Amino acid sequence: MAPVLASDLTHAGDVAVLNATAVVIDGRIPATTKIPLALDIRDVLDRASEGKIPDFTAAFEEHGAQTDPTVRRVQEDLVAAIAEAITRGFRASFLFCALLAALAVGAAIVFRRRLAP
Repeated sequence: MAPVLASDLTHAGDVAVLNATAVVIDGRIPATTKIPLALDIRDVLDRASEGKIPDFTAAFEEHGAQTDPTVRRVQEDLVAAIAEAITRGFRASFLFCALLAALAVGAAIVFRRRLAP
């Protein structure tokens, strides 16, 4: 089961990065803020530990998230896009696990009936 989950997580991470990129590009902040912010986000992603969602707080605060609601909105959208991509990335694995569990229960019921007197 672990290899299935690991491959889904790798794919979900790639999707999360693409979604995060789209959020920053589409964000309603000026290019003079957007470009340095995007570079800082890239640096945060490069330094992030494998398997952990990076903390973008410092990058956004440096570019005015505490005082500018549009920057704060981009931050919120970015975090939501990453969380959504990772959550969706596990759907197939969880569905596969549920299918295996259902098959195991079915097999247990069949064998129990055969062994019952």
